[in-house]
Amino acid sequence: MFLFFSNLIDEKEKKKVFYRCWTRKEAYLKAQGVGLISDLKSISVDLNEFPSNPWITIPNNPEMKTSWKLFPLNLGELYTASIVATPNQKHIIYYTANYLR
Repeated sequence: MFLFFSNLIDEKEKKKVFYRCWTRKEAYLKAQGVGLISDLKSISVDLNEFPSNPWITIPNNPEMKTSWKLFPLNLGELYTASIVATPNQKHIIYYTANYLR
């Protein structure tokens, strides 16, 4: 992840990638039901806007019995969010709302 992040030149893009990474890892931990108590470095996620590999990787946890799949949400330019679910999840349904300006 560090090499990918360090290759980014634009500060705006670095910020987007940081929040993309954070929300994906946070979504995984919340799906596990543990919150932010685990080491975020131990969780590997695809940082591309549209992941080529949607599976969450936990390299130091061979006991992991459940695979987790990442579903990034498109909430527009100002927000980023992700959902993590088991492979049995066929569809994710979410609703958009108009924001007050």
